[in-house]
Amino acid sequence: MKQQMSKFTLSTTDILHLFFSKKSSNLPKDSQEFTRDWRRYHKSTADQYCYLLETGGSHLKQIFKTDINLLGDFLIALESEYKNQDSEKVLEILESLCSAQRFTLSVQFLSGKEKKTCESLIQKLETSCDDSGWRDRIELLKSSYQLKK
Repeated sequence: MKQQMSKFTLSTTDILHLFFSKKSSNLPKDSQEFTRDWRRYHKSTADQYCYLLETGGSHLKQIFKTDINLLGDFLIALESEYKNQDSEKVLEILESLCSAQRFTLSVQFLSGKEKKTCESLIQKLETSCDDSGWRDRIELLKSSYQLKK
């Protein structure tokens, strides 16, 4: 029995490879798939927050090239579940969404509540930042999200 078990021993590298290859294969291929999964499987803000972080800023940028129909929902999930240790990932997500072709239009259609949520989220990012590079990035976000300076 011991000999058979040793045949199935995986190295740490193998385990990491399996984990990350499985994770990347679960990423949505396009905005329609993301939106379907968002609405079907991620109903709580905690689940939505994790889904956004798992998907990551660079992939969100790829799948939301033209417009972001869920921008308000994204802001609410990120603000309500924000954790200081995730500040870099949250900042990257907010920055990546700015590259969508109709981003400015999406921002203009945010409700008053969603705009206040965005302001609160960016204030949280400001309090957790500690270098001038971050401050510059946050100032750009304020401008992109049409917030008062």
